[in-house]
This record gives sequence, structure tokens and C-alpha cells, in this order.
Amino acid sequence: MLFHYFYPMSQNKEIQKWTLLKEEDVSPSPWFPVLKHTVKLANGNIIDDYYFSPLGDVVQVLPITKNNEVVLVKQYKHGMGQILIELPGGMQQKNTSVVESALMNWKKKQALKPLLIN
Repeated sequence: MLFHYFYPMSQNKEIQKWTLLKEEDVSPSPWFPVLKHTVKLANGNIIDDYYFSPLGDVVQVLPITKNNEVVLVKQYKHGMGQILIELPGGMQQKNTSVVESALMNWKKKQALKPLLIN
């Protein structure tokens, strides 16, 4: 099995972090946090409307069968309004390690019908 990773950078440049210039809480309610950031990119451009929701860490599993098949799950994602094919995973559970959360999510996903890709 062969995987390639591509990124839109020159081979001679390192990926650089963005610089946070301003952070504003624009949450519509206490149970759904939303932050608005103003950031400076490595090339000097400033983006003043970068929104994200810090809901927590996620875990994903890359299950490979004895026959070198990658197991993916197909499920409806309401936030995107689409049925997606993706790696099994979910939110990291409180008071558990990343590995423990990944294993718990994998056990839950095993109830779904897996897709085998080789």
C-alpha cells in the first residue's frame, strides 16, 4: 500500500504558523462556542474573519485488515448535508487518553457497515 502526501508549498520552505492578532468570542449561545480570529499569514496577508468552534479534540482510526484493506465508514453528516466516506473517528472523550478515545470510537463505528478499499 502506498500513500502520498501533497502540500502547496515549495520544497525549500517550511510550513509556518499563523500569528493571532485578535480573538473575539462571537458565540450564539453558551453551548456552542464560536471564536472570530484576526490572523496574519506567513506571507504577511491579514485575514480578519477566520471563524472556528473549539469543541474539543477529535480522534481517527486507520484500520487495515489482514488483507491490506483500509476500512472506511459511510455516514450522513448533517453539518455538511451530505453522505460522506471517511475514516472512523469522533470526539475525544473527557478523562481518557487519545488511544482510549480512538478505541471507544472504533468500537462504536464497528456497528456501521464498513467499506473496504484496496
